[in-house]
Amino acid sequence: MGQRTSGLQVSAKSPEGRGSESRPVHHLIRPLHSLPDRQSSGEILSYTIHLQREGYREPTIESTVRSLKAIAKHVDLLEPYKVKDHIHSLKVSESRKERLAIYLSGFYKFKQIEWTPPRYRRVQRLRWIPTEEEVNQLISGLGKKSSCFVQILKETAMRPGECWNLR
Repeated sequence: MGQRTSGLQVSAKSPEGRGSESRPVHHLIRPLHSLPDRQSSGEILSYTIHLQREGYREPTIESTVRSLKAIAKHVDLLEPYKVKDHIHSLKVSESRKERLAIYLSGFYKFKQIEWTPPRYRRVQRLRWIPTEEEVNQLISGLGKKSSCFVQILKETAMRPGECWNLR
């Protein structure tokens, strides 16, 4: 859905059709005062520009920058052994530590710093499946149209798309 401006259509979608305009890099790195020093912020900013040039999507860049900034608050990013010790001492899940190691691997490859990432194994958790009673409570709390829709899904094990296409 775009705006009409002097006969031209201005689209909210990017040329690739992803739905978001490419924003300037500097919005990802603010505020610089949250980082321990200007050197770390400069390193992260140059890596951010690199990621944009390589075509990474905005959410990927934002999560990478946020993670690198969080690590840089505690240790110098240019000292891989201290970074490893810091990641090891974090009280987060193994999956999160694995993700941080992946972000750092890309950063160190870009900076051409030798780095052997620590090994973390992602823990597979079982998905939460509501009981029939919980589903019934959900259905009773929904409106007329939504409750009918969810009731059909529950009783037929139909996929939502299939249900919407019913005539």
